[in-house]
Parts: sequence; structure tokens; C-alpha cells
Amino acid sequence: MHCSEGHYQVGHPRVTNSQWQEPAARDFNLFKGNIGNWFESLFNLSSLEVPQSFEECWRHHTREGTNDPDIYCQGSCQKMEFVSWIPSVLIIRPGVSEEGKQPDWDFPCAMYLDTKSSSKKSGAVYKLVGRMFSNGTHFRCITLIPTTGGKSVAFLYDGMEHNGYAQQLKGKIADLLGGKTSLSGYHTVCSFYSLEGGVNAQKKFHQDCIKTAREKLDIQLDGTNSATLVKAGYRVMKVEETKRWKPHYSVTEYQQTDSDQQVIQSISPHSNASSGCPVTPSRTILSSSPPPSSPLPILCQCGTENDGHRDSVKQDTVQCDQCQRWSHLACLVNRLEPTIEGAFICHVCSGQSLLASKRLEIRPPNCTQMLQDVANRLYAGRTVLLQMTARDKFYYPGRLLHGEKGKWTVKMWRGIKHENANKILEGIPISRIVDGLYGNREGRQAIRLGKFTRIHEERDPEDVATDWRAFPYNTEVDKALYKHKITLQEILLSTISSDFSELSVECVPALSLYLEDIDLGYTLPEGYIALTSMFGHPCPSYFTGGITTDDRARILNWIHENVAGIGKDFTAADFELCFAHARTLFLAHSQRETFLEHVKEGSSVQEIECLILQQAWQRLVDFTGKTVDGKDKIQRADVDGEALMILEAAMFDRSAKAGKAGREQWGLDVGPPEDSWWPYDGPEKYAPDIQHATESDLEEGEQCKVIREKIEAENKAKRIEEEKKAPPRPKPKPRFKEKILNSSKEALQKVGELNKGIATEPTEHHLPYQSTRSKRKLVAERENHETEDQHQYKRLRRQRK
Repeated sequence: MHCSEGHYQVGHPRVTNSQWQEPAARDFNLFKGNIGNWFESLFNLSSLEVPQSFEECWRHHTREGTNDPDIYCQGSCQKMEFVSWIPSVLIIRPGVSEEGKQPDWDFPCAMYLDTKSSSKKSGAVYKLVGRMFSNGTHFRCITLIPTTGGKSVAFLYDGMEHNGYAQQLKGKIADLLGGKTSLSGYHTVCSFYSLEGGVNAQKKFHQDCIKTAREKLDIQLDGTNSATLVKAGYRVMKVEETKRWKPHYSVTEYQQTDSDQQVIQSISPHSNASSGCPVTPSRTILSSSPPPSSPLPILCQCGTENDGHRDSVKQDTVQCDQCQRWSHLACLVNRLEPTIEGAFICHVCSGQSLLASKRLEIRPPNCTQMLQDVANRLYAGRTVLLQMTARDKFYYPGRLLHGEKGKWTVKMWRGIKHENANKILEGIPISRIVDGLYGNREGRQAIRLGKFTRIHEERDPEDVATDWRAFPYNTEVDKALYKHKITLQEILLSTISSDFSELSVECVPALSLYLEDIDLGYTLPEGYIALTSMFGHPCPSYFTGGITTDDRARILNWIHENVAGIGKDFTAADFELCFAHARTLFLAHSQRETFLEHVKEGSSVQEIECLILQQAWQRLVDFTGKTVDGKDKIQRADVDGEALMILEAAMFDRSAKAGKAGREQWGLDVGPPEDSWWPYDGPEKYAPDIQHATESDLEEGEQCKVIREKIEAENKAKRIEEEKKAPPRPKPKPRFKEKILNSSKEALQKVGELNKGIATEPTEHHLPYQSTRSKRKLVAERENHETEDQHQYKRLRRQRK
């Protein structure tokens, strides 16, 4: 602990044999229900940057009736506690609330003490190996057991079943062991994590802790028995000076030697420690990843809104001079310099639009970008081209997030044709990075482009993020919707037939949009009215308030998997009312306790359920366009798209200013783009001063020619092989029935029994539009008529015999 009045209190490390760790139930919302977030707040060394503040110093008391300033203190203080040693086996037991309820925490299968890549190298990874469940009277356990093949499988042990023998479970380990409680009716008693690196990982963590404490706190740790303040200008206080407030024997106090020096360097998240990249020291912090106890508010235009929650990716941040909130430096893409000079006003305080078309001022570089000078042009927020590995042939776009010791953390563009699309890569060296190489013809000819979707071809990133195929439904969604499966199918059929007589507004509140005589009690938004006029029918699925984007995708996934006929016989428009009611049911299930508070006493069970549904639907409507708790939502900017637009302006500028480098030069020496992609089809082709490439401009190098010819030969061989494997066309079957009719036609005519309606190929007269019922009736009459004709034909044959 340290005080604003100039003294320190350093406690000696406490050694405990307990391996139990208990996250309190009251902290469930603080850590967003994820044990991984709670784990990072305890064991991640970046927590050394964020102390806990107190209004009064530990010396502040008047127990002896005196306020002697040499003894007592009127200042404020900050307290810092951190873990310096980690157990080999970590047992986590979630706490119970005062009402006796235990929240359902999400347990990750792996927890990392540092970044994912470095933790794997050092073994500083906690792997989930067991989990115990209880329903209040009975216990069950799932454990991870290694097999002789080197893999691990999950076994369920229940002493009341299978004669006490554990049973192997089928499925993915992450679904069986990790996540929320998978056993219906049970809650998690405790979980067991094993340190993968063992003793070596323990030592590595302790060494890193000693180094971090010395650099950031000026504290020297000596093994596990003592801690010493090594900050210049402080002395150890005597026992006589500290005995009146000293809490226990394992604490040492320090006092400033210079009484005139009153300003003490605060241990705060605004640390000016160097992060290895060119940033303004007075405006940035080392990381946007403080522990959840931090008051550091991050409200970035990329959509990140954290209140003390630790980010998983290390980034530099910059503070707004008006609201004191922080933004990611890498998300401020529309800037020409690596630093923020002068005052910085965030997107909220400035009130500027976040639409890329209004915010961005695309300016091609004013100089030639040479390949050997790339390192001098890199800074957080720029989108560049990079090789993901040294063996890759192609370069793909990605946005720089953080640079340290000559290596960069990069977020790949979501539109690349690669498995790393939209993923974050760490440790990319500068040797594998290039930028737009504006004006550099030779440099561009040496870079082979990987295929990616250009920004003008992109779908709305919200649509990409909410693809229901990428979000399988979870237990909570299944519980909310499964018992209403038949109801959802009936809603679907009613929508198709436009017959809502079997449905009621009380049971399906979203139906109110279809019925004109219902007083909605609210004004429909302009966006909804526009959709209605566009599609010609009400769009109840427009309303999404109170539900996260991921949960909406999971609900769609459940409907696709469980409601009959979707994607086969029906269109997406047929499911509008079904989607809306499914979201209403989900809110009614997840917010049931909240809605019950507004239900009158004495209501019947049916009345209670109807009132809950009505409240859920009203929340779905009222919270649309806002955060899940009903607050005004900050519009999220597509910073990845904006950064790519800036790169594309340099890469594909074909004006006279770009010179010969702007004449489709990428990869002419080393090979064509991936899949023979032609990237020069963007908005730049409509520029008034566009220059067109000539044959001499497009002359390829020998290596490029060889590769292109090889690709063309492979494609040709592939087409030929596909034609060989193609199945032969089916031959028409002989029409024996037609031959029989033709052979007996003359005999039937002689006896005058041939019906005028029978012919070898009966022609069908043009009829006006007929309903389905009329068509079925006409077909039945024809079939009956043909049957009578066949009977007559058989009687004639018998007579001839």
C-alpha cells in the first residue's frame, strides 16, 4: 500500500497450502459469468498496474485522542495485492449468493497465464481435467482420462448407476466438460485444473512476477519470505514510529526522506511504460487489459465497451480530454501520424458520424513508399499486407494492433480467402510486412496478392457476425424454446396460409403487428415502416431488443434445426413471425424473475404466462437499437473496413499521380494473384483521370509466366477429368403403352367405341387460371374417364376372342 502523503506499507508474502479459490456469487455479472475473466484478475501479471483505491490512509484513526501528523495521516491510499506463486492443481469452487443460489459460471477448457502463444511455450496453461456437479442431494462427476493413444476422453461417474462404474461419454470435450453446467437439474460444485507445465511453469511465473514487481512497483521479492521496497528516496521506519498503527508483524513501513517532496508517483493504469511502438507517452497506457477491479473505462468506436474488464489482446489506448474515457489507438485509423498530438476528443464527445463514407478522407501518400523503408511507416491502426508464415506465397491484408520488439500483433481482414480470416495473429516480424508501396513499381511486382473481398464488395459486418451456422444453440436456448416447438410450427403454418384464427395476441404478442384493429400502444420506428413497405408485409423479426447478437444467432440456429421445413419448402419471409415469437419466448425464459415482479397477486397460471409474454415482447420492442439493458447504444464503426479503404486507396490508385506503379503491377515478376483473381475492379476504375495499362506495362517476368501457364494447364486438365467422370445422359425409356394404343387404334375406330378424348399424345387446351382445388377435381375426372375407356377396351378384346 502507498499513501498520497508519502509513505509505503509493504507486506511480506503469505504462503498458503489451500488450493481452493472461490469466486463470489456477487461477482458473476462483473466478470460476465466467465471463470476465465475472474482467473485473469487474480493471476495475470498485468494486474500489477491497477491498484484498489481508498479514501483514507491506514493510519487514519484517533484511537488515542490525538491527530499528531507525525503519527496519523489524513491522506488517501492505494492497495495492491498480487499472486507471486501458482499451484500445480487449481480447484475452483463457485460461491453461493445470500439467497442460497449459485450462478451458472462458464468454465473454459484452458486458461492462460500470459498470451496464448507464450503460455503454450512455457506450459503456463491450466487445463480443465475434472468437474463435480450436485442437485442438492446427489453428486456426479465428469473427469478427463488419458488413453494409451495419447488422447483423452471424458468419463461420467455416478455411484447410483452402472454398478458404480464410470461411463465414457461421446462428444466433444469442450461440450461435455467445459462451458456452463451441461447436466440438467445440477449445478457445478467445483472444477479441477491442472498446470500443464508443472514445476517449470511455476518457476517461470515466479521469475516473471519478481521482474514485473521490480519494474512497476519498485518492490524486490526474495523467494517467498520477504518483500522490500527499493524505491529511491525512502527509508525504513522504526518500530517506535509505526507501533501505533502497525496491523501485524509481517509489514514494513517506509517514509520519504525529503519532507518537501509531496508528489508521489501513483501506481495507476495510466502508466507511461514503453510498449515498444511509437505512441505519445502522456496519452497512452501499456495495455487496455486491466483487471476487473480497475475503474478504467474503455468506450471505443470499434464497439468495445468495458468497465474494468480485461481485454484478451494487448493494445495501446488514448484518453479523451473531455469524458476521460479511453479508446484503442489502433481503432483511430484515419490519421497520418503514429502519435496523437494535442487534444484528443473521442467519438462520443465530438458527436461525429461513424459512417465511413462521411468520416474518412482518403488521401494517397505524397511520397514513393520504398520496400526497404517499410518499418519506418508502421504504426498501430494501419492496414498492411503480410505473409502469415515464411512459407506462404501470398500476402493478405490485416490491421496492426500492437508492436513490440520488432514484432506485431495483427488482426486479419475478415474477407480473406484463408482460414485465418478475422483472426488475430501475434509475433509477425517486420520482414513479412509491406504496405501499399505507393509509387513503387518494382516493389509491387515482387509481391503476390492473396485473394480477398474488397471493401465495396463486403456485406454488412453485422450480417457476417450473426451467421446462425457459426453459433450452435446452447442449453439455455433449448430450454426456452423446446417445449414451444409445436407452437412455433403452428405459427409458421398460419403465416403461410395467412390464417391466424387459431392464434391469439395473448399467446403470440408479436401477432399484434398483423392485426390492424389492435392498439399497439407505441409508435413504429421509421426503419420498421420502411421494411414493411419494401416487403409488402409486416416484419416482426425487425425487433431484437434485450438479446445479444450471439443469442439471436443461436435462436435462429435452433429454429433451423428443429422447426420442420425451413430452407426446403418455405422462404425466409415465412418465418418472420416465428422468429419474433421465438425471441419473445427466450426473453420470457431468461428474464422470468424480473417479469414476475410486475405480475399481480392472485393471477392464474395461464394469466401469469400471458403477462410474462406480453412484457417480454414489449422489452423486445422498446430495447431495439439499444444495449441489452436498454441504454442508448453507441454506434459501432467498422474500423477494419475503414483501415482497408485507406490501404486500397494506395494499392489500387490508377491516376496519373500513381505513375507506372498504378498500372496493374502487383505480382508481375513473381506470379498472378491467388486463384487468378483480378483485383482491379474497385471504385477507382470510375476515376476521371484513370490511366489504362498498355501491353508493355503488363509484360510478365519469366517466373510469373511459368506459374500462370502451370495454373492454366492444371485447370484445363481438371475440366477434362470432370467431363470424363460426368455420368452419361439417361436414355429415354421406350413408350410401350403408347405402342399398344397405336396398334389397337384402328380396331377401336371400327366398332365406334373410341372416345374423342383419347389420343396418342392428348393435347391440353388453354384454360384460364384455376385454383388448386379445381385442378385436383379435373385430374380426378380425367383419371376416372381413362379408367372407363380401359374397361371398354378390355371388353372389346374379349368379344373378338
